[in-house]
Amino acid sequence: MISSSEVAFFSLTHNDFLRLREEDSAPARRILKLKEKPRTLLATILISNNFIKISIVLIANYLLTRLLPDTTFWGMATTIRSWFPAIAISEEGLIQVIIFLVAVLGVSFYWSFSARWRQRSTRRSTTFASPNSCRPLWWA
Repeated sequence: MISSSEVAFFSLTHNDFLRLREEDSAPARRILKLKEKPRTLLATILISNNFIKISIVLIANYLLTRLLPDTTFWGMATTIRSWFPAIAISEEGLIQVIIFLVAVLGVSFYWSFSARWRQRSTRRSTTFASPNSCRPLWWA
């Protein structure tokens, strides 16, 4: 949602702004107000996007440790230890590294495939996406 709001806000054309001024609705006024300070808007979008991505990785890490049995990661750690005996990390530490990498790679895999869909869907309808995506950023 945050990434698509960036595309939607900064894809608006001069004609879109003219139409929004004529419309004089609450969402249109919100968009025009947010576009008065584009640097603040972009900074808010980027910070929010990073906060959400970090939160998703932390939640994925938590869910991996709670949903999968401990033996899954012990088996992986033992296999890695047998392949690379020079690794100087304890088994518990190696398990934490594996869980973190699975979470980060899984979330990155999701983002890489969803990014193309977000760009396609917001380019298709920037004037629709902008009023709907400016609500969470109104506090900026």
